[in-house]
Amino acid sequence: MSYEQLVAQLIQDGVSVTQTVGLELGKSTWVIIAVVFGAALIAFAFWFFPVYGVWARRKNGQAELAEAEYAEQVAIQKASARLKSAEMHKKAELVEAEAAAQSIEIIGDALEKKEGYMRWQWIQMMEKHRGDTIYVPTEANLPILEATRKA
Repeated sequence: MSYEQLVAQLIQDGVSVTQTVGLELGKSTWVIIAVVFGAALIAFAFWFFPVYGVWARRKNGQAELAEAEYAEQVAIQKASARLKSAEMHKKAELVEAEAAAQSIEIIGDALEKKEGYMRWQWIQMMEKHRGDTIYVPTEANLPILEATRKA
């Protein structure tokens, strides 16, 4: 039997189709459905918001932890770069000091071996400054002053 035939037979028997299918509900039924739905919604809200609050705080904590770990890594990298820079500066200073020490040693050795050259330089300097007063320090590194010479 088809659906149309079944509906036709029910109509002949005097049964309302809407009563059979159950589409027509009373006002009290709708009120009960609304109250149950509202209660379910309120119960869901009481459950959801605390769970959501805990979840949100956990996610915020994880974000802060990740940010702190990243800041720590940045600080470590900066300190490492400063350490490498200081080591390179140290090496450069050592190379410069060694170069200066070698220069001083070479010049000192040359001056010790060439004492006649130093005398000749002294004589040349004296000729250029003829008539100037030259103060020569004594053993105590104090010059002998000739304050009464020009008077």
